[in-house]
Amino acid sequence: QWGWTPDISAWQGSFSASSYSSVIYTDLNFVQYKSPNEPYDGSDNIAVDPIEGVTRIIDYVNDPSVPIYIYECWNGAEQWVGDYYPFLGNNDIPSDADRDAYYANTGYGSAYHQWWLNLYGLVVAARPDANVQLIEVAPILIEVLTSSFMTNVPFHEAFEDNAPHGRPSVYFLAALIEYISVTR
Repeated sequence: QWGWTPDISAWQGSFSASSYSSVIYTDLNFVQYKSPNEPYDGSDNIAVDPIEGVTRIIDYVNDPSVPIYIYECWNGAEQWVGDYYPFLGNNDIPSDADRDAYYANTGYGSAYHQWWLNLYGLVVAARPDANVQLIEVAPILIEVLTSSFMTNVPFHEAFEDNAPHGRPSVYFLAALIEYISVTR
């Protein structure tokens, strides 16, 4: 459900030869209980911690004119909306209070958002010559979802589970936020 095998590839053997103009990076949405400079749980043969995840990409690209965008994905919702996971048979619809608690813990002013600000600041400090930018998708999305024209949309109509995977409308809104961020 979450992947595909591409029929064509834009890869031409190296980043510069492939004519890519930017890189968009995001981290997992369930590692924010630790500082961005603390190691991932378990063993990861790609990166030790979130900072290394971004700096390895910066080092690989090795071109300060190429923007490296850090995409702030939205928070996991399990803590606030419980076991809502219809694909596994649990259809307990989260309440509006659950939704509102989740939104409060994902938007501006939340510890979750602060984690992304910390990651961004630490990456910029580690690679000051790189063109690193933060795309604040999660807090902007929450601003939209809590706006007067969407405040009555129940959680289950925006997200399909507690991970939370968005419904098409949420991904459309996220794409608008990302597009505006990379084209301004």
